[in-house]
Amino acid sequence: MAWLEQSDEPLTLGSVIDGINWGFETNPLSIVLSNPCDIENEKASFILFGALLPAYSILTSSLDYTNLTNNWSKSDVLTNSKIRKISAYFEKYIHNKDISRYFFIDPSPVLIAPFFFVDFQLLLSEPEEIKNKVMVLAKLPSPHREKMIFHFSSYISRVGVERFNNERTGEIIEELSYPFQFPTT
Repeated sequence: MAWLEQSDEPLTLGSVIDGINWGFETNPLSIVLSNPCDIENEKASFILFGALLPAYSILTSSLDYTNLTNNWSKSDVLTNSKIRKISAYFEKYIHNKDISRYFFIDPSPVLIAPFFFVDFQLLLSEPEEIKNKVMVLAKLPSPHREKMIFHFSSYISRVGVERFNNERTGEIIEELSYPFQFPTT
């Protein structure tokens, strides 16, 4: 199953569109995050969009990537160990394993574009009349559409709390690791 499909349907959840002014020198493509029944039944006064940003630039500018590749020479052929590490790093994002601020989309073969991330922090709400002024380029089909919206709702509804870390953390980890034993010091 392809990540994206051609679409000549009206604007709906998962529609990839061009024509939103994000206020940047070059405006990114956008994806609709609003509930489809609200759009179809004209109950939406505003439509919510997420920006589609190049995945490569986001991934390679992250602190995790910098820490992972810090001592790697760009001219070296990667060892098997380095291939496993960088593959694990990228796969986490490609398969949207962690609930985070991004959702990965492969636009091929429908769009000639780089791999995308929907950025759940770069959102724009536009009056519903915008649906008559934008061009639908493609759509995110089911089940990717549902997975994206679940990912989005999980991201925006998470509760920020301090990380739990106290003197019992080590004891808890040892107890949960049974039957394996930790070395005694």
